[in-house]
Amino acid sequence: MKRLHQILLTCVALFGFALVGHATVIVDNTWADGIRTNWDLPTESPWYSWTTGSSPAQYFIGVQTNALYLTNTAGITHYFWTYFTSNANQLTIDLGATNTVSDSTNIYFGYPVALSAGQILQVTLVFSINDVLLASGASPMRFGLTDYDTNNVVGALDGRVIRDTSQITKSGIGVSGYRLNLPIYQTLTNNPMFGLLYRFADGSTTDEQDPLGKAGVWTTLDSGPALTNYSGFQPNTVYTLVWAVQCYASSNVISASLSGGSFTNLNDPTGSTFTNFFSYSVVDTSGSNYQRFDSFMMRFDSANIPTDIFIVNEFKVEVLPLNFPITVVDKFNADSCRLKWNTLAGQDYTIQCKTNLTDPSWAPIETVTATTTTLTWTNTGLTGIGQRFYRVANTP
Repeated sequence: MKRLHQILLTCVALFGFALVGHATVIVDNTWADGIRTNWDLPTESPWYSWTTGSSPAQYFIGVQTNALYLTNTAGITHYFWTYFTSNANQLTIDLGATNTVSDSTNIYFGYPVALSAGQILQVTLVFSINDVLLASGASPMRFGLTDYDTNNVVGALDGRVIRDTSQITKSGIGVSGYRLNLPIYQTLTNNPMFGLLYRFADGSTTDEQDPLGKAGVWTTLDSGPALTNYSGFQPNTVYTLVWAVQCYASSNVISASLSGGSFTNLNDPTGSTFTNFFSYSVVDTSGSNYQRFDSFMMRFDSANIPTDIFIVNEFKVEVLPLNFPITVVDKFNADSCRLKWNTLAGQDYTIQCKTNLTDPSWAPIETVTATTTTLTWTNTGLTGIGQRFYRVANTP
């Protein structure tokens, strides 16, 4: 799958063209009405709590206007999750009904978001934490972006759970998708900010019953960027996590970014080395090519609680066009033209040109590798060339 961007270069003017597309919001939930159990897409999807032990799960999830509260207690593993698609436009879940996974009414399912090549499924989570309870070295917090529908994970034992429940190992068989690990620690001594994994569950092991649990059903794609001796997350600070699946014809690119707070390098005695933005991406060439998603979940392990209260202010899922818009076109002298475009770190980009749009083919000039989220490239030897067309092709 190639994404192309064309620029017309003449001696008089420069015209930049970036591919544009339509964004579709699946859900953008801010809990404005103070309710967590309503179906009303795209403004609401219901959220649930799922815990080990006998304590009622609803004790660990709450909501008030513009905030969803996820609470944690030592000794109990907590899941919090939503299905962001449904076959019902509006549906209110009755949390007072029988609270068992095997109940035959657990059949609300259907219509995952299905990506085509050239599209992105992007999840945005705006959150803060009440405190930071963990030191570095503990298990990270886990996020899941999964598909319950494609493998017919519906019905009684294996279906969607549509109520708060304390039966945690019931609804993972047949689920596929991706996982993101986020180290919400007091100090990041030698930790990657993001761990990216994929899951293929074929129903052959009991480990699959836990959607974000057993390591045996997960395969690591990659992790990064690595942080050595950095200050960690801060209480009462707003963070924005953006997690995306970018769909190509023969692969997916999984990317994540985190912004907010101030992560300071503790090795710097001046205290001047800090950052408030991290990003990382990896190409999934495993052959899984997951392109359908309908659920998002978070897991806090029983012995590794990053915070006693995790507060979510916005949860957004949207489908976006896969674009790498050119942001700078600069012909700074008669011989040279400089281009700059958005990129994915680690991806190769081939610059191609022609002097007439009616020419049947494009001539490759150079292939460059991006190391950050933008790339700048300069074409020289343009003296005497009246016009030139450029395009940039990216093929993971």
